[in-house]
Amino acid sequence: MSRGHTDSQGGVAPRCDEGGGSVRRVITAGIVTVGLVLWAHQLPTIGGRVPMVFVALWFGSATMVALVFSTEGCNPQFWGARLRNVTRQHVWRYKMRMTVLCLLPLTLVPLLERHGVGDDPAVWLLDCALFISICSVPYFTLVARTVVGGAALSIGAFQALWTCGASVCFVIMKHLENGKGRRLAQGATFEDFFRLDYRYLFYMLCALMLLGYCPALLWLSHRRFLRQKAPPNIALEPRPTVP
Repeated sequence: MSRGHTDSQGGVAPRCDEGGGSVRRVITAGIVTVGLVLWAHQLPTIGGRVPMVFVALWFGSATMVALVFSTEGCNPQFWGARLRNVTRQHVWRYKMRMTVLCLLPLTLVPLLERHGVGDDPAVWLLDCALFISICSVPYFTLVARTVVGGAALSIGAFQALWTCGASVCFVIMKHLENGKGRRLAQGATFEDFFRLDYRYLFYMLCALMLLGYCPALLWLSHRRFLRQKAPPNIALEPRPTVP
């Protein structure tokens, strides 16, 4: 099968045959993610169910974003267009639009848990998993150049920072409990961290990660994507023509 077609200027423009396969892989990852979320939703306790739903949503969305950004080549919205006029900025915008559209249905996952947590509005923080993936996965995927590497590095880096922050919060909780003449159990659980009297610590940590770390990674992702060279068979920048 031919790898390309001749454009109006006599050049060879690459075909977008791989686009359908990429979309199918993203859709498959989305279906698997929904399945994992539904499985986690069946767990009996809030302390086990809500964190597992978050993890399923996070791992699944990270994989979907990595699939989008690991695919190089022309994209469906460029079919019929003159590829020489397409820049890396155009491709970045397309990939971000595709990412948001793919993850949009998953924003409804908190509705599954709303009644199980007494209609607590904090359940909508589950959608933070999607925001984390959108902001951080592109950068690590561009670094690792693989789906598995991008998702794993993104999750690992965020989890390492979150663990450090949560450890500090638990130390503060322990100090406050001692001041009240009570003791915080060793190895405090998710329920302890999410108690109403200490929830402000949870919100502070979330704000620090979501408003500090995530935007910084998104900026780095955009910067690296624009500086990264396109594959040699993809004409993203104008080329001089021979008269």
